[in-house]
Amino acid sequence: MIVDRDALLRQVAWDDAIVEHLDCAEAILTEREFRRCVFDRVRFVEADLGGSVFEDCQFVQCDLTMAKVARTAFRDVTFRRSKLMGIDWSPVRPFVFLVAFEGCVLSHSSFVGNKMRGTRFVECQAIETTFVDVDLSEAIFTGTDLARAAAMGVRAAQPLPGFRAARCLRTSLA
Repeated sequence: MIVDRDALLRQVAWDDAIVEHLDCAEAILTEREFRRCVFDRVRFVEADLGGSVFEDCQFVQCDLTMAKVARTAFRDVTFRRSKLMGIDWSPVRPFVFLVAFEGCVLSHSSFVGNKMRGTRFVECQAIETTFVDVDLSEAIFTGTDLARAAAMGVRAAQPLPGFRAARCLRTSLA
């Protein structure tokens, strides 16, 4: 089922939907449920996705820059070639944050206290991204640019190349 913007803003629960070529910048999409949905070239810039559930979904070439994700659940969600800049991922639902990032731009985002065991960051840009008290055991950073990324209190099975100590980022954590 292909979804238009008005329906997306109106309906609360979606299964097997295809959402493509929509501009949902600054939209309020709180407390929604999306299962097995595909979002293709959708603009969610500064959209409020708070309290929503995304399960077994794909975001392909989407722009979620500065989207709000408080209390949002991401379960088995893949982001491909999407722009996810400046997102504070810290307030997502902690036990349902199972994501993969492939070819994405995550620069200037922050992950604080997230449980991200086995998360894949493949061919991404995570420039000046902050990771504090994050569980990155078994995480994969293949081909990911972590220039000026900062980490403090990160749990990982092996040293993560490209990270620097977060003590220099006091102003960005305040």
